[in-house]
Amino acid sequence: MTRFVRTAVLFASAVFALSAAGCGKSPTAPDPLATEPPPAQVKTPVGVIVSSISVTKFPSKTTDGKDWDISLFTADKRPDLYVSLAVPNSIPDYTSNTVTNAEFGKVYTFTKAASVYDGSLPDYDTSHRIYLMDADVGGDPDRLGWITVNVPAAYNGDNASAFDHTYTDSGNRVSIRVRGTWKY
Repeated sequence: MTRFVRTAVLFASAVFALSAAGCGKSPTAPDPLATEPPPAQVKTPVGVIVSSISVTKFPSKTTDGKDWDISLFTADKRPDLYVSLAVPNSIPDYTSNTVTNAEFGKVYTFTKAASVYDGSLPDYDTSHRIYLMDADVGGDPDRLGWITVNVPAAYNGDNASAFDHTYTDSGNRVSIRVRGTWKY
């Protein structure tokens, strides 16, 4: 019987000690002695604020080998580049300034706010197109190419602040770099 009493007393002491050790602590309060910080909560962005759109590659001739500009008064047949940003099949949200007689092989950066939404691609779950155009005097502009910016696909779930992606069209004729910040 003495052995039974001793075991019961030891068991009761252990239960009391364990319950006393947990007193005064909230079950959700962080342990001040913990060595690992709590996991960061992954945020979902609501869009991208674009700071610049850079044209890093464009074709020197049309797909049928012709010059971009037809002029009777000058030998310069280079394109007059501008970019236009739009949700596919809609009116553009933004059209940049025009670079006259753009030189093939150079990089052209447009830094004006990239849409009517204070420079943002407003909808996180919407794809946007950036069209590279050649302005023509007295006629419709020529499209040099376009790329699609799929905002959700560009996000890595890492709470990043910087957005910096280069996109190339399927024909490898146009390459455009988009820089900005994620909007949370």
